[in-house]
Amino acid sequence: MYDADGTAYGVLTVAMEVTEQVLTRQLAEEKERQTNYLNEELQAANEEILANNQELERTQAELRLLNEDLEARVLERTYELRHAQANERIARQQAEAQHQLLHRVFEQSPIALCVMRGPTHIIDVVNPLAARIIGHPRKQLLGQPYADAVAKGPAQESLNLLQQVWESGEAVTLQDYAIRLSNSPSEKVGYYNLVYQPLRDDQARSPALPA
Repeated sequence: MYDADGTAYGVLTVAMEVTEQVLTRQLAEEKERQTNYLNEELQAANEEILANNQELERTQAELRLLNEDLEARVLERTYELRHAQANERIARQQAEAQHQLLHRVFEQSPIALCVMRGPTHIIDVVNPLAARIIGHPRKQLLGQPYADAVAKGPAQESLNLLQQVWESGEAVTLQDYAIRLSNSPSEKVGYYNLVYQPLRDDQARSPALPA
């Protein structure tokens, strides 16, 4: 404060309490900062959610494609399996029909047929006519060595021929061959035309011999 000639003669102090206004302003500023922070966090979260949603959509699209591909493969495989089963069933039916036909031909053949296996000439198959010539029921012949099924005399020469064919793999044909079987009545001699033919497996070996 100044007097009339401009000399300071004192100081006037005026004070007004604005605590409430300051605190209110500070609180408002703090809330604004928090709001801004939350808005930024929310925006970041939204962006992350959006990115996750886009990734999820891509994943779902890829999964749909995989499912479609898998379904197509399953349908294709199912068709192939059913087709293979049908072919297998037809093949079994054809094989069974051929087997039955071969069995009927074998059983009804007017020629005596006998199939022997291995170096001891185990009888695997024998038709009724061959069984009658040998002189034993088929049940007694099957699974038996040829030497045990026929007579000892002429059979020994037959065994030699069988062994010859087994070892050489070459067929042998005999005309008017005399055979006396073990239970032949009155030991009469029968004359037969014989063919010893080797049967070969896939490796061209001779596991069996028909006679």
